[in-house]
Amino acid sequence: MAALAKPDKQRLPKKEAETFKNIVKFYETKQYKKGLKAADLVLKKHPEHGETLAMKGLVLNCLDRKTEAYDHVKKGLRADMRSHVCWHVYGLLYRSDRNYEQAIKSYKQALKIDSDNVQILRDLSLLQVQLRDTRGFLETRRRLLTLKSTNKMHWIAYAVANHLDGKGKEAIKVIDAYGETVKEEGRERNYENSELALYRNLLLEESGKYDEALDHLDACKSVVVDGFGWRKKRAELLLYAGRRGTTSTGVLDRNEAVRAWVSLIRQPVGADNYHFHRGLQCALLEVDATKCLELMREKATRTPTDVLVLSDTQVTLLDDAYSTLASEQPRADAFAWLPLTYCPAGPSFDAQLDAFCRRFIKRGAPALGSALERLWAPQPNDVVEGRCRGSQCCRKVLDMAKTHAAALSSKSTFANGDATTPTSEAWALYLQAHCLEWLGQLDEAMAVIDRAIAHTPTAVDFPEKKARLLKKAGRIKDAAEMMDTARKLDLADRYINNKCTKYMLRAGNVDDARATAALFTREEAGEPEQHLRDMQASWYELEVGSALARRVTTGTPAELRELAGPALKLFLSVEKHFSDFVEDQFDFHTYCVRKMTLRAYVSVLKLEDNIRGHKAFVKACVQAAELYLLLHKADSAEVAKPQEAVDPKLAKALAKREKAKAAKAKRKAEADAKAQAEAAKEAAKNDDSKKKLPKRDADEDPKGEKLAALEPLKEATRLSKALEKYAASSVETHALAFDVSMVRAKPLLALRALRRLSKQSDQRAFVVRLARLTQARPAMTLTATVASVLDAELKDLLSGGDCVAFLRGFAARRPLLRDRSAAARALHVLGASDPSLILRADAADPDMAKPLPVRDFEDALATLRDGDGAAAGTFREECQRRFPGADFLLK
Repeated sequence: MAALAKPDKQRLPKKEAETFKNIVKFYETKQYKKGLKAADLVLKKHPEHGETLAMKGLVLNCLDRKTEAYDHVKKGLRADMRSHVCWHVYGLLYRSDRNYEQAIKSYKQALKIDSDNVQILRDLSLLQVQLRDTRGFLETRRRLLTLKSTNKMHWIAYAVANHLDGKGKEAIKVIDAYGETVKEEGRERNYENSELALYRNLLLEESGKYDEALDHLDACKSVVVDGFGWRKKRAELLLYAGRRGTTSTGVLDRNEAVRAWVSLIRQPVGADNYHFHRGLQCALLEVDATKCLELMREKATRTPTDVLVLSDTQVTLLDDAYSTLASEQPRADAFAWLPLTYCPAGPSFDAQLDAFCRRFIKRGAPALGSALERLWAPQPNDVVEGRCRGSQCCRKVLDMAKTHAAALSSKSTFANGDATTPTSEAWALYLQAHCLEWLGQLDEAMAVIDRAIAHTPTAVDFPEKKARLLKKAGRIKDAAEMMDTARKLDLADRYINNKCTKYMLRAGNVDDARATAALFTREEAGEPEQHLRDMQASWYELEVGSALARRVTTGTPAELRELAGPALKLFLSVEKHFSDFVEDQFDFHTYCVRKMTLRAYVSVLKLEDNIRGHKAFVKACVQAAELYLLLHKADSAEVAKPQEAVDPKLAKALAKREKAKAAKAKRKAEADAKAQAEAAKEAAKNDDSKKKLPKRDADEDPKGEKLAALEPLKEATRLSKALEKYAASSVETHALAFDVSMVRAKPLLALRALRRLSKQSDQRAFVVRLARLTQARPAMTLTATVASVLDAELKDLLSGGDCVAFLRGFAARRPLLRDRSAAARALHVLGASDPSLILRADAADPDMAKPLPVRDFEDALATLRDGDGAAAGTFREECQRRFPGADFLLK
């Protein structure tokens, strides 16, 4: 449909029409001041011209004059409601403010006036894919393709739109239809044709057509530029399609799939790629195609041998294969590690384990113990029977480390007589300390690591390990000091500097931590914390925010706001980082299609869909919301507090004094700001050698005072809803939703959160909040319908019984200390405290589970202190025996 005819008063003479075109040109080339002058020239003669008013508003928006920008655009719309340009500009204005929903409405209104406007359709499609309106995106790309069917980008974008909307078969048809229009060009071997072919292959694979995908991959080999990627994908498809080919006599030539994976492993970097080893094991063991799909999704160094029960024949087959490959690439570590994952317990396993330990002790590898922890603490699906696992395996490694350390100390060789390096004794002690740490023998581990420090006092890793041991013993302040000692051994190591910063923050030394973190920030970037914020260092902001939040306990609302403000600023800064991550994808919607990086583009979209489920986002939102709830509680208490009568004369004198004090503080602040500005100006004048950086806007709320002054319950609700939308699988999400709903007096919303908590594997938050809802229920004033629903649901959650009996049963079913501590806390809420739940010995599995962390004992002691002072004293003695000198015992 053509654009509607313009009213006469909205038509410009030829000269002004040319000037208007220049406005658009100046906007597109970012010459905003020239565009503003040109707009003023037109408006001088035609002050009611809607499109010029709208364009002037758009230019003003680019000059950060947003209020004027919206005024001009709205005025332009009122002057010319039938102009698609005005509506388009209105949408661009909303888009710049990230108000995508309103921008889409404006674009759609513009399309009602000019339905065939390609630019508006393109802008609309970008917003639709940004908001994952896949159906609308598909329709918009279809209309664009209809209008510009000769444009390659529209064909590809339409195929991607079908893919995102779950129509993989249609996407393949679109790609094939496009291929028919460029037959000769499509056979050229270049990057674009290569990526398009591999993208089509990906669509076939995702559709489950593995045989067809394999045939297609073979057919397009001549077009594909990425030969390594082609070989990797072909090896995967051989597994998924279940094609084995002919079996040969050689182990590494067993069948076509084995040959494909062996070829990849023989690449220069292929031997240590565990994805290739997963493929090789699936091919050698002839795992069925369906199981292959599951096993190939394993992460890190996990392989099928961790989860499959193997026959003696299969073990021999794997041994032969890895011994042959190891002889070809003796420096590859994977061939030393992988046999340990499937070798049955016995002399052969002991010999391989000892050789593996000696290999890495001689090399001085700190990660040796961490790698072996996979054997000490296998995952639930791992095969354990018949294999050396759990604490038994850890003690075996401990004995080996002791034997080698003694031999290295007495005769400077390993126990078997192998030659070694001068530092091997220290690394054998390091491994010994790691084993003792895992077994919970922290005092012995510290004594051993002290010997390692005495042996090689210049190594960073040994004092770092001692700091970790002190942290696990609950001695956080000592751990921070020891980590600082390690940091000073290598002042150029960013990792150890960051570790030291984190330990200082855990110990509450915020000022020292900030100074330490500043050592690795750019001096010319301004304040160190601003540099870290620009670098989106979420870990740092979360740690500093947590350290500051721990200082917030009780006080008047004003005092709480002053303390909570800096912490809120840091937590909400992390929330903003994730918003920026989502916004950053906007520029790639056209770029990736134009550059034909389609597989990477689709992968990024999937990543962005779940990025706010990251633990950093969850932690930031939860801690910020908890601070807001604390502020709301303080505000409510202040309102409920009875007001004492005040003498009018005294009140007047106090007000006068406060006014004078505020005026004095204001004058001092203005003087300081003036002095700082003059100093900065002088420094900039004298330092011409420094590179000029982009001008940074001044922080309007450096201490978070404005954030702390927001309506606390409203902000807590906003954060809770964000977590429910983006991180629904997190326990913290539903625990916070319950807390917020209870404060808002929304029992059904609290019940919904409680229902979701009941389905989580970690039930500690559930039982405590179940007790809180049960305790609060009698005092609630509810309608008959709500009351009946709430009572029925509570009865169902309690399995038809009493809450106290339910909690005792929970403690009996879950014997770990942290679960029993949660049950005791819940019973305390109900007024039925039972210290015996905590005081009796823990029932952790001594063979498979790691020892209980100090955090569990700290929480249990805090629970007892709230309920029973005598029991708390008894349990404190037990904590003192296990963790002598722990910081939490000094509270």
